[in-house]
Amino acid sequence: MSNADSDLCNKSVQEVIDLLMEIEDKSLPFEIVVWDLNGFNLDYSEARLVELFNTDGSPSRIEISISLTEEHEPHEEQPEPRVIDYCGQQMEIAPYEANHRPEAQACIIGGVPINPTLRPGFDSTPNEERDPLETSDWWDRPFIQAVSWADMASSYSAYLERTKNIPDYAPTPQVVFEAEQEERRENWHEHWPSGIRYDVRCLDGGAWDRSTNWGSYATLDEALAVARSGSDLQRSTHAE
Repeated sequence: MSNADSDLCNKSVQEVIDLLMEIEDKSLPFEIVVWDLNGFNLDYSEARLVELFNTDGSPSRIEISISLTEEHEPHEEQPEPRVIDYCGQQMEIAPYEANHRPEAQACIIGGVPINPTLRPGFDSTPNEERDPLETSDWWDRPFIQAVSWADMASSYSAYLERTKNIPDYAPTPQVVFEAEQEERRENWHEHWPSGIRYDVRCLDGGAWDRSTNWGSYATLDEALAVARSGSDLQRSTHAE
């Protein structure tokens, strides 16, 4: 409507009424669409009629006052997701984005990322199918994942949901399931007294489709020591 080419610009009120009267179905909704000079559709929060007057009090003109909220760019087509064959199934590879890069991680101690935000599917992508930037960023760069018992525990309802489609599978009775869960919890805290297990992993070619497990440790200090020494070992090995 603000566009100079609009058919309603510089019209008299009567001319606008006449145009509207030409519409056969008067019950149709009336929509105001506003475009800027670049062809972007503008959103608006309010549209109202404003009657303007001359200095002597006589009517001057009628304006439609439109309050804009924000500019919306036309929808851009996204590239088709990349789909590969993975273990006999079609799998879509999630894009490698800025928040997945090592320098973007929220917690880095001594150069080692802790609980990094990795690309979905990081540990289920053949190495040759990875984004080259992901490979460059994470190859021979160890990281640590802190795992708590809460991350490992499972409710009985979740267990039933996971196993409901397994043919000829008889679910464990709830009382047995909960007893086994309690035994696992005790074993967990026996091995990891703080309640946290620190896994050191690295994308180093030790596995064809995921990062290699460099070991699990009871303290962050132990895990950091392995990550740092392991990284040095990897660099010296590749340099030979």
